[in-house]
This record gives sequence, structure tokens and C-alpha cells, in this order.
Amino acid sequence: MSGRPRIVFLDMNVWVEMAKGVSHGAARWQQRVDALATLVRDGHVRIVISPGLYLELWHRGTQKSRDDVGRLVRDLSDYATFAPLTAIRKREVEAYVRRHIGASSWVTADDVLGEGACFAFGSRFGRFRFVEYLAAEDGSVPEGRAVAAPDEWLKTDWRGPQWEWLNLVGTAEIVESPGIERRPQHRIGDEWVHREQALRHLVLQYPEARRRLRDLIVVDEVQDLTTAINQACWDARVQPHGLFMENPGFDSPASGMRAFVSGLPSVDALTTFREWKHRDLNHSWDQHDHTDLVNLSMAVPYADVIVTERRWAHLAHASGLVNRYGSVVVGIRHLDEVIYWLSRRTQASYGISVRP
Repeated sequence: MSGRPRIVFLDMNVWVEMAKGVSHGAARWQQRVDALATLVRDGHVRIVISPGLYLELWHRGTQKSRDDVGRLVRDLSDYATFAPLTAIRKREVEAYVRRHIGASSWVTADDVLGEGACFAFGSRFGRFRFVEYLAAEDGSVPEGRAVAAPDEWLKTDWRGPQWEWLNLVGTAEIVESPGIERRPQHRIGDEWVHREQALRHLVLQYPEARRRLRDLIVVDEVQDLTTAINQACWDARVQPHGLFMENPGFDSPASGMRAFVSGLPSVDALTTFREWKHRDLNHSWDQHDHTDLVNLSMAVPYADVIVTERRWAHLAHASGLVNRYGSVVVGIRHLDEVIYWLSRRTQASYGISVRP
């Protein structure tokens, strides 16, 4: 095969269904796993995971379930993973600022992919963080401030197969410990849903808000990126407001902001998914949507093939994201077609058309 391996991202529901099928002895699921393993072994495919998958796996109810899924993830991905979304967005902002001053600078898949839990979370301690006290599950008590890691953690070199496995699946003792927040994504997701519900309320109340829905989301994203923008501009010795207000390529600050967001692949993907989900006023927001959108905002621009829930695959096609980034995005019912397509792509330059 010429060129790099094709990058494949599988959503958590795919991993869970594969693990259930293999555990129950279903031949068709074992065949799918074997086919993917062959593609990986032969260097045709690189299956990657995400920080969100690490976090979601600890949500599984039993250690057996975590182990079953974890073995597949370990064997097929070898812990290849995306960087944290905050790190990816920061790199994209830096690249955009460099382009603003005339340099040729683009973020590629090689820039956002690495191996292991420490890379996935941008920390020498992987998924583990140390705080004064845990947040209350109902949100009544916020998380305590960050504190230094214990001395024994600082003195240990956290690397190797056991460390990676611990981060991925944990142990019953650790996962069920009262000093561990097992489901931080539930709390974060709930907080995030409140933000989306506020935007939904605004859209329902004011027709103008609905007409300018994307602009509202663009403002949201630019505000979230303020620190990264200021730092990148400081490093490049340019004024931050110049990105939007003094750029001769745009006729107004608004058009500059739109172009800025469109020029950051992961931010553009997240903005577009949020916009299109809000377009359907009957489509409610759920806390699980947060992890899905974070995963997809990384995967759609930087992976070649994404297998996810059918509703997200539909939005990726309907919104034009698939065409924009050249990725294949499908629901799990098309997994066999994807495996066939990947297998054919290793032999020739043609394949089948895969739709959600």
C-alpha cells in the first residue's frame, strides 16, 4: 500500500456492540473484528480512540463489560488516540494566526494523533487529576481547586502496558472508590446541556435568533477561544482584534469571525454540528451529546472513516461536513460496507459509496 494508513474512528456504541457480539460467540462479529485486526496488522488502517472514549468506558456498569470492551480497544488501536480537544483547538488557532501574517501553516492528522493516556489527556498522570474535593453529582457543589499530585505519583514514571490498561478500564477497587469521580462526563455534559438549552430558548423566542443561529454559535466559540487567540497573537506579535477588524480580506468584523471559525477544522465541525442539531427544534439535547460532539469535532476533520450513531452520520452528510473534509461518516449498520471499502482501498484506488 502506498501512503499512510487510513485513520478510522469508531464511536463507543461500535466498540460496545463488537464486544457484546464477541463475548456471546457471534461469528459475524468475530469476523468483523478479525477483518479490522488484519487491516491494522498489515498497516492499511490505523484505528484511533479519543479522550472521550477513555472517560466513557469507565461509565460501563461492570468490570467485565469494561474489560471486554477494553481488550478490543487495546488490541485494535494499540492506544492510538487523539489529543485533548483543547490542545487541538489551540494548535488550529496558532496555525490560523500564522496564516494571517503570511505563513503557510496547517494542522494535519499527524499533529493531533499520538499514543497513550498521557497524550490523550495532555498530562503525565493520564486521566487522573487531583483536586481538593469532588463536585456533587447534582451540581450543588462545584469541583474543588486543583492541588499538587501526591509525592508517590510525582516520583513514579507512569508508562507501560499496565498503566495504559489502568487508564482505559480501571479496576473495580479504583472505579468504585469514593475518592474517584467515575462519571465526570455526566456532570460536564449536564452543564453543557444547560448552555444549549439557553440557546434553544433564545431561538424559540426570537425569529432573528433563528435566522442568525450560526452567528450566535460562532460568537460562542470565539469567546471560548479568547485565551488561545490572545496567546497565539502575542507569540506572533500581532494584535488580536486585527484578525477580525483590520483584515483586508473581510468586509466586516462579522465576516472575519465567520471565516476564523471556518478556518479551524475542529471548531468548524463542532459549530456546524451544533447549528444543525439546533435547526430541528424537536431534537432535544442530552448530556451524552457533549462527548459525541467533542469526538466528532476531532474525528470528522482528521480521520478518514468514522462509524458513529446514525443521527450524527446524517447530520455530517446533511450539513456538508463530509464533503468539506472528505471523510466517510456512517452509522453502525454500515460497518460491513466500511470494512469491505477499506479492504478494497488497499488493493485499488476505487471503492464503494457509503452513505449513512
